[in-house]
Parts: sequence; C-alpha cells; structure tokens
Amino acid sequence: QPSFFQLKNPDVPRVKQFFQEMHFLSLLKELPLNTETLQEHYSLVNDLESLEQLLKKLEQETRICIDTETTHLHPMLAQLVGIGFAIKAGHAWYVPLNGFLSKEMVIKKIKPLLEKKGMGFIGHNIKYDLHVLKNETISLQSIYFDTILASYLLHPNTQRHSLDELSLQRLGREKISIESLIGKGKKQKSMLDVPLDLIKDYCCEDVDCTLQLKEQLETE
Repeated sequence: QPSFFQLKNPDVPRVKQFFQEMHFLSLLKELPLNTETLQEHYSLVNDLESLEQLLKKLEQETRICIDTETTHLHPMLAQLVGIGFAIKAGHAWYVPLNGFLSKEMVIKKIKPLLEKKGMGFIGHNIKYDLHVLKNETISLQSIYFDTILASYLLHPNTQRHSLDELSLQRLGREKISIESLIGKGKKQKSMLDVPLDLIKDYCCEDVDCTLQLKEQLETE
C-alpha cells in the first residue's frame, strides 16, 4: 500500500526504550528527549537563614545524596567549590563555598550533618567526594550507595559508567555538560569562576540524576 512508504512521525517512547535497552547512546541524543530539568525545584542556598533551614530539613533524613563541585579532577589537588544535596527525585539544593557566606562558615555549618552517625550518603564515585571533604576536615561516617560501583557490578561488560552516560541511557536525560560551564583546552576556566546560577543547575542536576539512578540500580 502507498501509505506504507509515507514518512510518519516515530513512536518516540518505543524508539527511546529500544535505544536505551540496546545502549545506543549516540542515537538517543538525536531523539527529542524530555529536556525538562525541573530547575524550578533546584535551589541555590546562599544565605545563612536558607542554609540553616536546609540543614534542619536534611537532619531529619537517614539517606542523603551528595555531590561536590571542585577545581580539579584529582581529589588531593581539588579545592571544594560547593556541594549539592538531594533527598527526593526532582528536587535538589546547591550550597556554594564561594558565595555570600564565607567558606569557613559553610564548612562549620555542614560538618555536623555530614559527620552525623547513622546518616548514609549516596553518590556517584563517592570515593572522590569523600577525599575532597576529608581535605576540609569533614569525615563522612557512612557511605550507603555508590551508583558507579553498582553500575560496574551489574554491567561489567560495558565501559559506560559515567553519570552523563547512565543518565542518558537510563533516565533519557541529556545532562548539562561540564564543557558548557568551564570550556576545554587552553581556554578552560575554573569552577570558581562559573556564575552561581549556572553551577547550581549543573550540580543539582548531577545529584538529582544520581538519586534517581540509585533508585533504579538498587532494584536490579
């Protein structure tokens, strides 16, 4: 029939599911993905009242997802720029150390939460965050879940375990790229120089995706 040869709009959800199952990440990027990042629920915590309100909320939890933003890939050379928190999918907070509050004040305020006994922390390659926080005299007491380790264990035959790749494959979400914030090569700048509203969206998306990935991976 002639209608068979007519170009039709694809069934995007079915195509997307197929590409995800087959790990066709480059083809996934060409689909009209759901780009809603729920940034209205990504909050910048940049004053003392907001920080204390956030800490009061987080102290009621037993599992918290975290992500640190730094100046270097090597944890022993990295300077802590800020930290993201998430406890519910679609919601996240970013606390900068180079914002209105001094670095010393932020460290003093968040240290009791991060060192609280019985609190389990979730992260992607959380060993890196652990080292970075240790550089600031903060010792995480308990690591509950690491999404990169879970991905390695569940799918050892693939090399694609980065947060960007897992988010695209499993959540159908193309994340903000680090290059869009700091560039690359000789023109690359420090995360300390990235405007707070941009790094807020980037870090909150990271910690939000990590939490959603944890919820998927722990059920496999």
